[in-house]
Amino acid sequence: MTRGRARTVFVAGAVAAAFVLAIAVSFALVPKDLTKLASRDVAIASVASLLDDVPVFVTFHDDFGLDVKARERRAQGRHQPMGGRAHQPELPVWVVRTDGDVRAFIAIDPRNGCSLDMILTYASSYSKGATVFHDICHGSVYDHAGQRVGGPSPWGLDQLVLSVRNGTVYADRHSVIPGLLGVR
Repeated sequence: MTRGRARTVFVAGAVAAAFVLAIAVSFALVPKDLTKLASRDVAIASVASLLDDVPVFVTFHDDFGLDVKARERRAQGRHQPMGGRAHQPELPVWVVRTDGDVRAFIAIDPRNGCSLDMILTYASSYSKGATVFHDICHGSVYDHAGQRVGGPSPWGLDQLVLSVRNGTVYADRHSVIPGLLGVR
């Protein structure tokens, strides 16, 4: 190889290496989306999409295991949870608006970790009808306020900590309110 050709190959290699280095440095120095990293809240619904007493099912990515946190807090009491859902990345939630108040319940039975379905009870001469959440495995039933109204579970539903800003409902990704122990 001639000196001229060797010099050309060397310069081309140096330019390519500098280009790769410049790209790597730019990725390292460009700030990340700080609002995404620093935000405690995740948007789960718009208030306009919520009708009074009509639950809406949503899921969101739960990096912090809110259902597991609630279960651990319950396990410190006198009644122990039975089974348990292994933490999964998607957290199922029922969002309910009643008289302007918005609540979000983890759609997992607090006693055994089974999924909760929504059931609409029919109106009759005795009642106007209501929405209830039903544990599909063991039959515990909860009203639209998250309180246990029947079945073997001693607790109410676990509730997310919410805030409403600019017509959007946000859930705190770090906090959960474990379901209260009902009177037996």
